[in-house]
Amino acid sequence: MREQTNLQQESSMLHWFPKVKDIIPVPRTEFFALTTEEAYQIIGLLDRVLLPETLATRIEAAAGKIGYPLFMRSDQGSAKHDYNHTCRVLSEDRLIPNLATLIEWHLMVDLWPRALAFREMLPLASPFDAFDGLPIAKERRYFVEDGKVICHHPYWPEGAIEFRERGRDISPRGWRLALKVLNVEEPEEVALLSTLAERFSRAVPGFFSVDFAMEKGGRWVMIDAARGELSWHPEHHDDE
Repeated sequence: MREQTNLQQESSMLHWFPKVKDIIPVPRTEFFALTTEEAYQIIGLLDRVLLPETLATRIEAAAGKIGYPLFMRSDQGSAKHDYNHTCRVLSEDRLIPNLATLIEWHLMVDLWPRALAFREMLPLASPFDAFDGLPIAKERRYFVEDGKVICHHPYWPEGAIEFRERGRDISPRGWRLALKVLNVEEPEEVALLSTLAERFSRAVPGFFSVDFAMEKGGRWVMIDAARGELSWHPEHHDDE
């Protein structure tokens, strides 16, 4: 893994989260800052080297402040496509094994984590799961700059959904129709999320993507952000 570029540093939760946590609905979050030595000690898990007891105890204590189940990621990402083996931590005995898989993903995508983030597991309004159990819910991505929304899109296009289990097709019946329903953007929703996205942009200067998800009770929560230059962006159609 290499040191973070300027764009990656600004995509880090350590950069944007403190600026918006009190002005936009976000999940409860507990950070665990990592020294370079501690990051390498976590990488050692891939070679079956146990974490030093003091480090493991401190990580477990930080996670315990959120409670289980929890959502675990680094300041840079969550490896959510391996959901049950990375970011979804059901109990303390899964914390370190999932952390090993999470750090392996960082090696694969060449990112350097500066912190772990333990977050409350949001109860999403999800009609089906994909990607190793990842709940697919109403999620939106807004691109913002200079305090204004540039464009917005449903987060999950049909072509991005995959169902895989040892090479077998495990797609649930009716998922395409369910996804179409999830991806309908209502005027009230657009008005609310535009307000929240612009609030983010005023607090965090620059070109950013801002992601939102809807909980079961209908509340929209901001779940992630990153520099727009590093964010996936669907093609615009002529009518957009």
